[in-house]
Amino acid sequence: MSTFKPGERVYGLKPTSAHGTHAKQVLVKAAHVLPAPASGDLQALAAIPYSFVTMWLAVRGAGLTRHNAAGKRVLVHGAAGGLGTLALQMLSAWDANITAIARPERLAGCLHAGATEVLDGNKQPFASLGRTFDATLNFATWDDDLAPRLVTSRAASCNHGGPIGTGSFADLRSARMTQ
Repeated sequence: MSTFKPGERVYGLKPTSAHGTHAKQVLVKAAHVLPAPASGDLQALAAIPYSFVTMWLAVRGAGLTRHNAAGKRVLVHGAAGGLGTLALQMLSAWDANITAIARPERLAGCLHAGATEVLDGNKQPFASLGRTFDATLNFATWDDDLAPRLVTSRAASCNHGGPIGTGSFADLRSARMTQ
């Protein structure tokens, strides 16, 4: 029994297989899709599941789950982007205390998405935070990630004793630069 009719607009995430994951038409289990809004852009909708999986892997890589996130202090760098916004929404639902770093024009959106505190990334570098976090997620751009003030502050953050979780491959690259 199917909840969808042939030709109905859907979007979702088809598990990787040898049977055409990125084809124009695919056979997929109903459990892997949701109804698409009538007016929604299907290409934009197609990015959501992949973005969510990327964010989910970063959050899990930082050691956070729905069972242990409540009350944890989490720093999200690049919080106003797609991955950061998804992380803010999920971590907020899990009752984490989230500090979001973003550009000034995007700070209100971070609060709306679930941040408990927002910082202007142009004015307040990591090193000036003066506290530790239980986990960090970095969804910032490569340019932001490779800025000297951030590389220096990551080394300082490690010296404060707070565990650092990885939110992107950019974190791994910067960690190598500080060694």
